[in-house]
Amino acid sequence: MNRANLEQIFGRYVKRFPELNTGGHDEVYKWEIAAQFRPMIDRALAADDTSFPKRLVDVVQLTKQTIDNRYELSFYALSDYAKREPTAVRQALRDLLEPDGGDLQVRNHRFTGFLNFCQTMHEKYYRDRWRYQAGIRLPMMITGFYDPEHYYLYKALQAKRFADCVEFYDNWGSGTQMDLQVYHRMCDELVKAIRDCPALLETNRGRADYARGPIHPDEALHLLAFDIIYCCSVYGLFDGIHYTMRNGQERKAYLAKIDAARAAAEERAKAEEQVARLEHAEEFFEERLSAGSPIAHRSFGVGRVIGRPGKYLIEVEFPEKSRSVTLVWRDCIKSGIISLKTGVDKGEYDELSALLSRADRIRQEAAAAEEKLAAYAEYL
Repeated sequence: MNRANLEQIFGRYVKRFPELNTGGHDEVYKWEIAAQFRPMIDRALAADDTSFPKRLVDVVQLTKQTIDNRYELSFYALSDYAKREPTAVRQALRDLLEPDGGDLQVRNHRFTGFLNFCQTMHEKYYRDRWRYQAGIRLPMMITGFYDPEHYYLYKALQAKRFADCVEFYDNWGSGTQMDLQVYHRMCDELVKAIRDCPALLETNRGRADYARGPIHPDEALHLLAFDIIYCCSVYGLFDGIHYTMRNGQERKAYLAKIDAARAAAEERAKAEEQVARLEHAEEFFEERLSAGSPIAHRSFGVGRVIGRPGKYLIEVEFPEKSRSVTLVWRDCIKSGIISLKTGVDKGEYDELSALLSRADRIRQEAAAAEEKLAAYAEYL
């Protein structure tokens, strides 16, 4: 996401917060709906076949112009199907609202099953009324109001325009086909940015002052994320913010660079891990080559370290030598010329000495990975 654009949006949202929640706008209604939606749905599902359709109509009225609009009346259509086939509609809703533990693949399957059911009902009763046809918005809005802590609300136009403004170019699909993982990733990134903005969090805490009744606490900030996405379009929060509208080919090229940037970041992380292991290996041997430590030399036999004249240098006395010998300990260990005489696990010793033998290559690869990542810095 373009954090600079996002910060401008946050600043405008905070500045216009009183306006957004008073004067007939009253965007706090989303939190008010969420506070009532689950209890009302649960009572409807628990009702008999006679009362169920009436209770479902009450829920539709609660969400008027929020789930449905003048172009789509799919939630109203569902309440109408309930009058005709209450048992089937009740079961379809129960299946839709079944907990999934956050597994988006399972959720996607449930949403598809629910939409298939709605399509069957539509073809059976209202084939010619296109406004009664359900899209992905219907199950996302129902679940988003029923359980805002684990679901995100969704309106296609507002979400698309927000994604363009913050330069989130991954494609989550449309209509009845949607990749929930992509949309959730955008929303998750938005929530993370919200949590990093104290002014926005403080402003949001005052929302109850504008409410006419109980509001949902929104601990996960999913309602706030949707409200920001929605208000950007409806109230022009991104007017004047510079951003690029990309066509399909440009999006594809941009996403390819994002993928390359992520791959480069992973490559650097692996290189950094290798450098950290190498540094651990060097520390391991340095600690065991302090003054007084015994070592074994391939030609000179057993000797004792008497000094460290340099980072990779040790001065060693050997009984068979009249003078002390200065050795480059790292090179000697790599080539097997010297070995430690203190008690060391052989497996660990072999692993760490092998790292020393690749020291130059490890550092070269780390530098190359850093340089490669720098080329993609703007796409991270």
